[in-house]
Amino acid sequence: DPIKEAVVCFTRAEGYWGDRKYNELPATIDHENRRVTAAIPNLSTVCFLNLIDQEDRVTSTRHICPD
Repeated sequence: DPIKEAVVCFTRAEGYWGDRKYNELPATIDHENRRVTAAIPNLSTVCFLNLIDQEDRVTSTRHICPD
């Protein structure tokens, strides 16, 4: 199914992973080229993408820890 929504999930928190609060910002979906892009928010300690399809199923990318 096509992706209907994409968001970048990120936190600026450090410490125990289970205690971190995450924020979401919209990501850009390019259906023609089958790509999703997003800027990494400043000072993020961890971020990843969530892709949501037409049936509200969510798939997440691997997380990254920006320098």
